[in-house]
Amino acid sequence: MMEQDVLYVSTGNLLNDAMTIIDSARAKAYAAVNVALVERHWLLGKRIAEEELQGENRAEYGASVIKRLSNELTDVLVSFQNIVAGRRFICPR
Repeated sequence: MMEQDVLYVSTGNLLNDAMTIIDSARAKAYAAVNVALVERHWLLGKRIAEEELQGENRAEYGASVIKRLSNELTDVLVSFQNIVAGRRFICPR
């Protein structure tokens, strides 16, 4: 993956140059956040699949583990949907 640079320009138009710098920094920040979110989901799914579900696709047990974990993580702003999305990285069924 190619890292995106924040653009520096000096065209003589301060407003346009500032907007270019701001927009390119914003794009770089969005890309970094997206990578971190994908990694977070994947690692959550891996942890659930390997440790809690033991790599098996046991629907009822898995659903109860995910629901319990979601309830316990509510205080740290991780939603049930995020946990399910993470698990789907490992067990897409």
